[in-house]
Amino acid sequence: SLAGAFGGLLATTIGKMGGVGGYSSWRWVFILEGLITVVISVFLYFITSDFPEEVKWLAEEEKAFIKQRFSNDVGDSGHCHCTCCYPCVTSIAPQYTPSSLLFSHHT
Repeated sequence: SLAGAFGGLLATTIGKMGGVGGYSSWRWVFILEGLITVVISVFLYFITSDFPEEVKWLAEEEKAFIKQRFSNDVGDSGHCHCTCCYPCVTSIAPQYTPSSLLFSHHT
């Protein structure tokens, strides 16, 4: 596979770097692979969109499909039903008073 070919080439190159900069070759493995990971992650942080509505390369039908899949996946789990936040308290038990919230805890 392509990953195996590049992995072997990279391992051979790094193996020959022993002594460069005063570091042994096993340290160069961590330095170079870590550096590659950091550079790619910083690049992808600015390219990747948080929401399908924001991307420009999807058609409107594809955006609607992805949004529907997200809502099907979340289901009812998007609601916390706790006794800590005001929306949950007013939706599941309107008899709670603000003072009773001070003595409750999130479970």
